Amino acid sequence: MTPCSVIHSAEAEILKILSKYTSDAVVWMNDDGVILNVNETLLTLSGHPAEYFVGRPFGRFFGVQLLHQLNQSKVYVRDVNERELELEMTIAPVDYEGKRAGILAIGRPVNPNRLQEQALIRQIRQLTYYDSLTGLPNLNKFKEVWQRLHAHASPEATCAIVLLDLDRFGIVNHYAGYDRGDDFLVAVSQRLTSIIRQEDPVFRWSIDRFLILLQDVNKQQVRQIAERILEQFQLPFVVKQMEISITPSLGITMSPEDGEDVDMLLNNASTATYYAKEAGKNSYRFYSRNMDSGASLAMEQQLRKALERKEFVLHYQPKVDIGRGEVVGVEALLRWNHPDFGLVPPNQFIPLAEESGLIVPIGEWVLETACLQNKAWQQAGVPPVFMSVNLSPRQFKDGSIVQKVKRSLEKSGLSPEFLELELTESMMLDMSYAAETLAQLKQLGVRTSLDDFGKGYSSLTYLKSLPLDILKVDSSFVRHCTENDQDAVLLKTIINMGQNLEMTVVAEGVEEEEQLEMLRSFGCHQAQGFLLSMPVPGEAIPSAISGIRARFQGGAEGSESIT
Repeated sequence: MTPCSVIHSAEAEILKILSKYTSDAVVWMNDDGVILNVNETLLTLSGHPAEYFVGRPFGRFFGVQLLHQLNQSKVYVRDVNERELELEMTIAPVDYEGKRAGILAIGRPVNPNRLQEQALIRQIRQLTYYDSLTGLPNLNKFKEVWQRLHAHASPEATCAIVLLDLDRFGIVNHYAGYDRGDDFLVAVSQRLTSIIRQEDPVFRWSIDRFLILLQDVNKQQVRQIAERILEQFQLPFVVKQMEISITPSLGITMSPEDGEDVDMLLNNASTATYYAKEAGKNSYRFYSRNMDSGASLAMEQQLRKALERKEFVLHYQPKVDIGRGEVVGVEALLRWNHPDFGLVPPNQFIPLAEESGLIVPIGEWVLETACLQNKAWQQAGVPPVFMSVNLSPRQFKDGSIVQKVKRSLEKSGLSPEFLELELTESMMLDMSYAAETLAQLKQLGVRTSLDDFGKGYSSLTYLKSLPLDILKVDSSFVRHCTENDQDAVLLKTIINMGQNLEMTVVAEGVEEEEQLEMLRSFGCHQAQGFLLSMPVPGEAIPSAISGIRARFQGGAEGSESIT
């Protein structure tokens, strides 16, 4: 046995045992103190990936230590949020068959609850940023990666975003069954990652849509990659002894040529995908600006047919009373289940619907469907919750919104006290009309909410003069509240202001446990965000309510909800 094989066999055996049987952080390094491997516990405690540690000196993370003799000491390592984690560290040189195999360091957290807390945080982050079916990073992770890449990119760097949309995936689900359909999507993700360069990540955007981020490429290189993808999809997939053949349509946008804003680029890629499908599918198209008018006109025509074809669906995101850990409401969120594109995100069709006026009949459908759904939950024994429905500016200003709300309530049989209407600050510019309309809604028994407070005009006149019941704090204040003192101060000020005005305060975009704890300490009444629940179909709400209640059980009792 060579010295090299001695080291590798010793390392493999030691780490296999320690990784399986200890809850302590384990670091394995060579005789020079360079880290060769770490166990899962250290990754959970720190929040860092393994590559953050491996290949770097031990002292860089844990300070200067005696490595060549058995010793114990307290060390500190910074986690992904730059907080210090205190460990009781034992360092031991390891000899194997008379040869130095390496150095072992074992760290035990001084705070034993930290491991459990960090494990929960890591699990939440996994659910927030990764797709549970395929294991691929999701759209949230894509945006995070893009922002980081864009911030550090050189001026001459060129990137491409490739949107892959599976053609007629609904037929696969229909004929092969949903279980086999899920396995097929996993197989698609595996084939994609095997085709693409290792440095170019693949993301799952929605049910049958994937994103590929190509870095430092020119158009010719992107063409070659797109053609290779189309070529590889000519091979059938074998899923549970069934051959499945499917083609993709690819939409490609280049940055900075087509823009740098991530949402704009995603819209560009979607537009290009539309043209690829119109060309007969199984093809790719690069985005160009002259596509916009043609795509908009075609999408407007499809929007007009979507209502009669029943292509719109509602998903619901729970709102939770922070003190009691109970779901007290849900927000209805519109999705377009396009026959070719799958679930189309609202930011890709709502602006067009607003511009064309189609938002008015679509909005009526949303209002009526949401009321019917809430009444159906109540009849099925689900604890009563408030149903929040977003109104568009056109809906609010068309002069008949009060009558339409009344008609939806009467048709569904839902009591007005269980309906909330969410308005944006831009709808309040005509103060006299807004005041009169809100007063009529209040007389009807419906509650009203000011959505995205702080994002737009943020005039305090609205809060003082208009009969609003709920203040929804924009997610931008929540996103960095645990990292930025100024954001925390602004967040606390808004919450205090809402409390003093006797409004229910709801925080949007809560994604981390620390954010929820800060909101609780500030006295915020309700929270909404991926940490608590993603938007789910109506049939999944009862289980979502039970899951949230179970999550909060055993916690400290909070104050009663202000309703």
